[in-house]
Amino acid sequence: MSEIFFGAIIGGVIAIMMGALTYKYKRFGKTIGTIFLLAAPIPVIFWMPAVIAIFPSNFAQATALCSIITFFLVYLAIFGAYKRLPQEYIHLANLYSIKPFRQFFHIVLPFATQAISISVRISLAFCWVALYIAEVKRSGGMYGLGAYIRSEVSLIKWSSAWNAAILLILAAYLLDLIVAKFFNHITKWERE
Repeated sequence: MSEIFFGAIIGGVIAIMMGALTYKYKRFGKTIGTIFLLAAPIPVIFWMPAVIAIFPSNFAQATALCSIITFFLVYLAIFGAYKRLPQEYIHLANLYSIKPFRQFFHIVLPFATQAISISVRISLAFCWVALYIAEVKRSGGMYGLGAYIRSEVSLIKWSSAWNAAILLILAAYLLDLIVAKFFNHITKWERE
């Protein structure tokens, strides 16, 4: 579970930083942003061989997969929010001579918070699937809850497999509740 947590944080922070660079440097946004938009639809399964080749540690592999998933979804949310942002806000910020990074963190990022919240929650769902696959693959089916579920299914021990699957679902649900509470706290100012 820590792989998902760290992966989501790393991917989210990198996506926010890349979003800030895309916002400040328009030329950077046109080149790198286009590459990211083209690479985003690639399924995470196709990233797996590269991640396994680059990262020797099992923990790093699962964390990197979750980071990739979160990065692309959060970056796309920021990019989409920037495109939907009313240009009057940007013109007003330019009239007050607010620097681009400050505009990004005080105008664009708060505007994108709801989209980022949805993106993070969706990425967590995909991260659980990636973690399950990584656990089964990296340990040869020996360690981890995903490997345990797979071995119990292969031994036709349905009750044990269902109990482990329910435990996995509860862990995912609790993590989703924590993320939802966090984003509700951040966006509290929008509802007031």
